[in-house]
Formats: sequence, structure tokens, C-alpha cells
Amino acid sequence: MVRYILFEDQNSADLLPLVLWRSVFELNGGRVCQMDRIARRLGQHPSGLWAREWIAKVAAHRCQLPVNQPVDGQCVLVNGRWLAWRNLDIHAAPSAGVCGDSLVYVALDDALARRLSPDTLLEEPRWREALSGVPTHEIDTGLFRYPWDFVTRNADVLRRDWSPADCAIDGAVSTSAFLLRPDAIHVGEGSVIKPCAVLDAEDGPIYVSCNVTVEPHACISGPAYIGPGTIIKPHAVISGGTSIGPACRIGGEINQCIISGYTHKEHEGYLGRSYVGNWVDIGPGTANTDIKSTYGHIRVWYGSRTLDTGLSACGAIVADHVRIGTNQKIPNGAVIGFAASAASGRFLPKFLPSFGWFTDSGLSSGDPERLLVTARLAMGSRNVDLSEMEAELFRLLPGLAARFEEQDTQSGPIPPVLE
Repeated sequence: MVRYILFEDQNSADLLPLVLWRSVFELNGGRVCQMDRIARRLGQHPSGLWAREWIAKVAAHRCQLPVNQPVDGQCVLVNGRWLAWRNLDIHAAPSAGVCGDSLVYVALDDALARRLSPDTLLEEPRWREALSGVPTHEIDTGLFRYPWDFVTRNADVLRRDWSPADCAIDGAVSTSAFLLRPDAIHVGEGSVIKPCAVLDAEDGPIYVSCNVTVEPHACISGPAYIGPGTIIKPHAVISGGTSIGPACRIGGEINQCIISGYTHKEHEGYLGRSYVGNWVDIGPGTANTDIKSTYGHIRVWYGSRTLDTGLSACGAIVADHVRIGTNQKIPNGAVIGFAASAASGRFLPKFLPSFGWFTDSGLSSGDPERLLVTARLAMGSRNVDLSEMEAELFRLLPGLAARFEEQDTQSGPIPPVLE
């Protein structure tokens, strides 16, 4: 039987800072993470993962799979950034499929398996050399490349995730709540839809998972996914193309966002076209912009790199364990690094480095040990333990992040807000 191994490749770095604390396989979109989405398309769960060495132990623990183990001629390697919208046309081993500068799959025989390793696939020149002489096929498929790819494609992903068999009302729906197109709505067991809440599935399906509470006068438009244990606060407005959860607290206006687990954004304020990581706190009144005043393309800074997204609408990229204070103003295309904090009376910078502290006094470096204590307390408040291997990774990240971000948090330039 063929065994599938998911791998990270050289372009995984383009998903930073989201993949500082997580592997590519753990990134969310639609209703599931990348690992589960690919498993559904392949028709079986992967047998293992190939990942960056410094994330390997944490990925093995979270995904409950062996990581970076040797492979043999019975394996097919599959890129963890694959959209998995349709089946892969995998040729007989040995063979490989490529899409542009990315390796999509490798069907191994024993000889090819001996030439490849997790590190080999993280460098394009090395995997191209290892595949010399191997039949290579151009694959017309999609791969997530940048964080905003997840956001812009999320509405389509949510529609593809839906099946007519998902239609079910297993929770408690108030008689004064409004369900538009109930044949495209799922309300899971233990969930409560309170009076005057609106679930509008006329433009796409709405999947409300188990043990969700949708408070009075909240409005959710499809396509949308609300993860288990999440609370949608009164008068919240959730627009189509949004995925939330699990265990989030969400208020204000959310427009076409992916909000990962255990994140609090429960007060007034607009959040649009953004990817928000796990364990993020966003204070009352904080809002972002997602369109330039000129309606031109939005540029994103990451360390010393500047990228043109090609989009006229793009919000923020917020890594895990970020703390954003009250009434903060986040510019379009902002990148906020891992465990960064902001409490300022002015616009945040376009790029806030990992572990950075941004206040009215400027940018400085946070103490990683104090931030680790905060992360442990935040997780403990939700009855989630921060494992020792996660703590070890947390302590490694200041050095790793600085290497990728190429930014001196004490004296480095802050990208301007106005473009």
C-alpha cells in the first residue's frame, strides 16, 4: 500500500511569521488544517511528515505523526502547501510533479528515497540535483504561497468543504432567530443560536460547529465556519469568507478573515481580510485598514523584504501569541510577528518584529522569558497546557525569528505607514 508523507519545502519561508510556532501542515483554512485537507483528498491519513528540524518535535506532538523519519520506495511525498482541490495525477515511481518553482509530489523508488531527506526539500538547488534524471511532470495545481493566499481563497475553500449531507440543525435555535437558506446551514450539537441572531447562507454555506454560542443580534453571512466552543458576541457582524475557531471570543465586525484557535477579539472594531494566529488578544476598539486610499496594490514588509501582494485589499498577518492593546490602528498589509505586543496612540508599523514591543516611545525588544510566562498563563486560563517542547521552541524563536526577519528591534528602521 502506498504511504503518503507530507513535506515542507523552500517556499515555506514565505508563510512566515505564521510558521514560526507552527508547521505548514497546521495552518488553517476553510474548516480544517492543511494536514486534514490533504488527507481528505488523498483518501487516507499521511503516514508521516517532513519538516524543518527546529519545528519537528512540536509538529510530531501536535499532529501525532512521526516526523523526519527515513522513507522507502513505497512512499509518495506530497507538498504540505497543496490546495488539494482535486486529485493529483501521480505518475509511476520514480517520478516527480512540479508547479513553477515548487515541488508538488515525488513518487519514490528505493534508490530515489536514499537521495532525499527533509533538509534536501528545503533548498531548491538540492532537490533539483537529487531529482536529476527522474521523469518530471508539470502539474496544473494550486499551492498556497503567501499568508494572504489563504485569506483570498477562503470563501472558495469553505464552499468546497460543504456537502449537502452537512445540513443539520442539532443545536438549540431560538424561534426568533433568522436562518436564511437553512438547507445550507449546519448547527452542531450543544450549540445555541439566541434570539434575533441571523445566519444568512444565501451567498454560501454556514457551518456552526459544536458547543458554539451565537449571541442575540449577531449576524453571520456565508460562506463561514465557526469552530467548536467559540462565542460570537452580541451585535457581531461576520461577513462571508470567514473561518473562526476553535474556542474564540469574537465581537465587532469581521470581514473575510481566518482567525485561528483561542483568539480573543470580542469587542467593537473592524478586522478585515486578515490572517490571525492562535492565542492572540486584540483589545477593545482596535481596527485595521485593508484598502489603500489610492486603491492601488498593497505592499507587505517582512524584515528587509518588500512584497507586492498584487491585491487592492489586504489586511494584517498576525502571528501566534500576539497582544494588541486598546484602540490600536493597524495599517493595511501589516505583519505582526510572533509574541509581539502593541500599545500605542499612533498607527502600528507595517512590520512589527517577533518579540517586539511597540509603544509611544517606539520599538523595543520584549523579554522572551516574561513572554513565555504570559503565554503559559494565557493557555492555562483555557485549560490548555504549554508542553515542555513548546516551551523549548519558544526560547529558540528569538534567535530564529531575528535570522529570518533581519530586523534590529532596538534601532532598526520601522517601515512607514503611508505609502
